[in-house]
Amino acid sequence: MLKAAPWLVALVAAAGVGYAQYVKRRDPVRHQLLGRTVLEETKER
Repeated sequence: MLKAAPWLVALVAAAGVGYAQYVKRRDPVRHQLLGRTVLEETKER
């Protein structure tokens, strides 16, 4: 299982990037709102 860990991390990262691109193309307003929400939360902490 330890040998597969880097591949699993890469797979999850690629899936996240792919999903972000999908949302960006499908609903740009939602994509902007999600990004803004994450950045605003970090500023408050």
